[in-house]
Amino acid sequence: MTEDEIKKIVSLTVKAMKKEGMTKEFSEVMYEEMSKRLFYHFNEGYSEDIARVLNEVKTDVYYSIIPMYYGKRMTHEAIAERMNVEVSTITRNKKRLCIEIYRLLY
Repeated sequence: MTEDEIKKIVSLTVKAMKKEGMTKEFSEVMYEEMSKRLFYHFNEGYSEDIARVLNEVKTDVYYSIIPMYYGKRMTHEAIAERMNVEVSTITRNKKRLCIEIYRLLY
């Protein structure tokens, strides 16, 4: 088997695994990890590291999504209504902010 054939097989295998949800992009891993930590921070135990980073992103126009979702446990729909934006805007920016917070922490 040639190197090109091996690369093609690996590429097809990875695509199939992603399609079946068997692998995750690193951004998904960052998002999921940060979501867990933010829920804990807002509801179970204060973290100085997370508080410091949250303070760094407070100027973001969509920052208020974070305390509304993780602290007040509001739904995406309720947050969207309060902010007068589409639900997809809330979803996208919550994920973006979580990834940014993760990167600032690590």
